[in-house]
Amino acid sequence: MDFRTIAAVLLGFSILSACGGQGDNPLGRENPTEEPDDGEDGEEDPVVPVDDPEDPLVNEGSTDDFYSIEDVDKITLDSDDDGNPILVVEGLTLDGGGAETVYVRRTDLDQSGFLAFAIQDDPLDRYVRGYIDADNNGGTVTAGVAVSGAQFNRYFRGATVTRTDDYDPPAATDATGLVTYTGNYVGVLNIEGTDSELLPVIDAADEIIPGTVVLTTTGKVFLNADFADLAINGSVYDREAVEIGLSLPSYALILGRIDDEGNFGGTMEFSNDQTVDAYEALDQTEGGVGQYAGIIGGEDGAAIAGALTIDSIDGGDDILGFTNEEEIGVFTLEKCGTDGANAARCAEVNPDFSAD
Repeated sequence: MDFRTIAAVLLGFSILSACGGQGDNPLGRENPTEEPDDGEDGEEDPVVPVDDPEDPLVNEGSTDDFYSIEDVDKITLDSDDDGNPILVVEGLTLDGGGAETVYVRRTDLDQSGFLAFAIQDDPLDRYVRGYIDADNNGGTVTAGVAVSGAQFNRYFRGATVTRTDDYDPPAATDATGLVTYTGNYVGVLNIEGTDSELLPVIDAADEIIPGTVVLTTTGKVFLNADFADLAINGSVYDREAVEIGLSLPSYALILGRIDDEGNFGGTMEFSNDQTVDAYEALDQTEGGVGQYAGIIGGEDGAAIAGALTIDSIDGGDDILGFTNEEEIGVFTLEKCGTDGANAARCAEVNPDFSAD
């Protein structure tokens, strides 16, 4: 898809802005647990989540085996009395009336192993979409995300990552210390999707009240981890906004550190290898376009679950016309050489690689 095709596709979609407090940027995201500060220009700055100094993506109160991001306390997969899968979300603002909100299964929105769920309590409440997945090597790590469409100038989002076993890293030897993880990514982008997802409004006078629907994004994740140097880096690539068939930029996950409990995190930049020519113009040196974090689990470090946030899709020059775009997503990965790993993606890395 070339630049002109991309631009044409975007003409029919509205971006849900991330800036708060001003009429020309009406739709933004807030963390309701924090108070806004006044900027130097006297305008109200967007509200931001609490930062952990050692891992700026995760919220305070996170542990070695569990962390949450932004406006979510917990996301878990459960089942109802009939054995049907449900998503239980705790903490996301205005998604339901109880401490725990149950989202219903949406098989039509499933993506690359991630199970999809959604909720809208009534036609004049927010629409929310959620995803969850566990790894294919025993399901010891899980990642979930939930994001609302915008209503009354704000939208809400969050993610959680969980590990159920103790950290068991690979031995730091020549044969086992440098390993590769591959898997899939799903995210939610604050661009308005189709209104057909919303419950119908009966009274025409109320048509201005309903919120909007979000867009789902997908991609692949590749990580190399060095358990001697306790270092990790990689890429999220082959990305797409599913409902509109729009290819999205790839990102480099810049060098991060693995701690003693198998947690890691770092920053993101636009990749210098893009599949769409128009994205080659993106500034790879531009900082602050995103952050990532993850947890290593399973026997011998067999799996990873993680999350990321993206604060720029089309760069400082807004080559696609985006302004204030934001994305949040999660990924589950398997270590190459394990039964659950994707054989095709692991064919060119050890222990499966052969030069013959």
